[in-house]
Amino acid sequence: MKHLLRVLRSAITVVLLVNGSALADEADTLARIDKQLAELKTFQYERGGDPLRDLENTIFQLPADSPLRAKIEDKLIEALDQSNEIGRGIICRQLRVVGTDKCIPAIAPLLTDPKLADFARYALQGIGSDAASKAMHEVLGKTSGTLQVGLIYSLAACNYEPLRGDCIRLIQSEDSEVATAAIRALGKLGGVESVKALISAKSKTNEQLAADIDLAIVNCADKLVRAGEREKAKELFATLYKQGGPTRLAALRGLVMADPHQCADLLAEAIRGQDRRLAMLAISLTPQATGNNVTEKFVAILRDLPAEAKVPMLKALGERGDQGATAAVIEAANSDNAQIRLAGVEALGGFSGMQAIDTLIEVATNGDEPAQRVARASLARIDSADSRLATIAQNSDEKRTLEAIQALASRKAGDQCELLLQLARDGNPIKRRAAIDALGILTDAKNVDSLLQLALEKERADDLPAIEQSFGRVLLRIKPPADRARPILDALSRAPAGARPLLIRQLAKAGTPDALDAVRKALQSSDSLLSDAAVFALANWPTAAASDDLIKLIETARNAALRKTALDGYIQIASDFDDPSAMFLDALKRVSNVDNKRRVLNEIGLNCESFEAVAATQSLLEDPQLGSTAAIATIRIAYKLRLSHKDEVRKILEHVLATVDDPDVQKRAQNVLNDLDKNEDHIMQWVVIGPFVDKTIESGEQIYKQVYEPEQTDTSKLEWKPLELGIGDWDINLEATYGPIDHCAAYVRTMIWSPVDQEVQIEGGCDDALKMWVNGEIVFDDYSVRGGSPRKMLAPARLRKGWNELKLKAVDDEGGWAFGCRVRKPNGTKLDGLKYEAR
Repeated sequence: MKHLLRVLRSAITVVLLVNGSALADEADTLARIDKQLAELKTFQYERGGDPLRDLENTIFQLPADSPLRAKIEDKLIEALDQSNEIGRGIICRQLRVVGTDKCIPAIAPLLTDPKLADFARYALQGIGSDAASKAMHEVLGKTSGTLQVGLIYSLAACNYEPLRGDCIRLIQSEDSEVATAAIRALGKLGGVESVKALISAKSKTNEQLAADIDLAIVNCADKLVRAGEREKAKELFATLYKQGGPTRLAALRGLVMADPHQCADLLAEAIRGQDRRLAMLAISLTPQATGNNVTEKFVAILRDLPAEAKVPMLKALGERGDQGATAAVIEAANSDNAQIRLAGVEALGGFSGMQAIDTLIEVATNGDEPAQRVARASLARIDSADSRLATIAQNSDEKRTLEAIQALASRKAGDQCELLLQLARDGNPIKRRAAIDALGILTDAKNVDSLLQLALEKERADDLPAIEQSFGRVLLRIKPPADRARPILDALSRAPAGARPLLIRQLAKAGTPDALDAVRKALQSSDSLLSDAAVFALANWPTAAASDDLIKLIETARNAALRKTALDGYIQIASDFDDPSAMFLDALKRVSNVDNKRRVLNEIGLNCESFEAVAATQSLLEDPQLGSTAAIATIRIAYKLRLSHKDEVRKILEHVLATVDDPDVQKRAQNVLNDLDKNEDHIMQWVVIGPFVDKTIESGEQIYKQVYEPEQTDTSKLEWKPLELGIGDWDINLEATYGPIDHCAAYVRTMIWSPVDQEVQIEGGCDDALKMWVNGEIVFDDYSVRGGSPRKMLAPARLRKGWNELKLKAVDDEGGWAFGCRVRKPNGTKLDGLKYEAR
């Protein structure tokens, strides 16, 4: 009874903790939303910060069934009236995600606001309910121009049927954009009424709108086909096809879709015609054609086609796969024209029958290399080929046999395992190896004993490496892993000496306690091949159960290669743990060989992230043989801890710098220290000139290479302006000054006063690229999109005593546009005594 009460108390505690945690998370999310919405009341982009990004990150990550969605929707509705214009646009974007019919009354008034209508439509279209569509429809007649066009497209996207009547009326609008939107919407809505209205309007409109009407009719006809009204659709497509013009291609496709049984002659006529685009489309449509003697018609056309048209025609015949085309395709597969030959070989993969299979085997055996590759791919997919390939596999011709065996493997022909087992005992070693390899692909758990039997036959000694590889592949397909040990353990006692190492190595794929016992027993064997196999098995063990065995073997195995194998295995096991510190630190204590200690220290640096690991590596800093390796491990761990334990990491790195006098160690430690301060001391006083945009250039790299006036003349004579907007923690957002432009550049300039002549390091970060000058000399010139992080570009430079000019070219490719820059000592440490003026 006491035990039951303890269990109940524990269960209640867990429930309270979970619920408490959920409530805390909910409260935190809502508080974060409140803060972000408060910012939207007066938000301006040029002030910096990004509540939109923060708000979207919060809302977009909500599960679809989250109860928070309703509460957040209420907050968004309330904030919509309280926010400024920018904020309301942002809120509409979020209501598209979490909004329901509840928010429609708040959004609908914005549909007639020229600056917010797009945001409102975006939200209502995303909600997608009848009520949302009705709200947009109600204001359609109260709008004109761009607002009306947007509403038409949104309602059409929602498939709102009542829109049809408005569109029929608006086709005659004097505003061409409204008329175009109405025409396209009718095509989206489809239906007989839409078709009648479109046909009626076509004779009364201009050429451009007539082309839009034709496209809309194509869309209506497509919908009729999908609705099963094929005759009506066929009539529309036929009219457009005879008419010609831009919609003729779509009309041909539509005719085939509407009546595939009667389209062969039409396609043949198009293929033979002078319109190359129409002919290529017709060829691609031939696989869809049905009816009597259709394939024969297309084969007859094939012979007269030019080479560039024969290739797609052969592909189309392959897709049809009709036996009537086999001879013609085989002829193409033997063509002297390389493109036609490859197309024919590929097309044969769509057929079946002895002729196609034999031709592919012949090409795979004796063809040129490109044709061989294509033939093998075709053999892998050709229909009903296993029986014929099995016959060929027993052929006396070695090359044909090998191709047939490989094809059976690529086809996953599991029912041919018995044949392959026979071939694995063939007198020809090349055939045997091919059959053994195929068995590794095709054998399953039911046949694993048959494959294992090959390993136990004394006359198979030369084939053991191939058998082991295949047997290992089969074992991995046996589920659960525990079942993999049974056939191996059963066979061990009766296996010949030469096969036992193979079996011991494969026990690593089982990983069971009885398998481990067998491996440990083999480890004590006087047979060196067997004991070596046991080391290999332990090094590949799937669990930590072998770790103690490996620790001992790291220094006791009989040769250096085995000792390395043991260490590699131990490291692999340890690395698989979420926190491998305990295993690596244990190994560090237990190994005595200097090279092994260095290897373990290196792995500690790569895999561990704890102060316990730091303490262990720091304890060896003064060791004359291990100090440098221990220092690098310490630095690597410190780097991983730097974000959450900045002060502690600083002390650790300063200790390394004071203890280990190794140039590489000093440089690494100093670099991490510099990274700790990467957001500090950036220059915020700049003047700017720009933006420089070339509408003919759509590449940030081309803009970077383009030389503009600030690179050609005395910069002091240019009209620089103070850079006052977009100031961040370390960088400056140029979009706050110039707006969201892509493929552009701006130049910024500042003056630096240095108390002495000195060497320095200019450190830059940007989104997307920077070029740097000091006193007119280029110090950094390397285009690369690096993303907005500090210290991405390090440039050595020299400051003279007094004032120096620092000029940057900040280039935007796409997306954000920002830069940051600071001056440090050549080793990246803080440099005091400089002054900056934006002039």
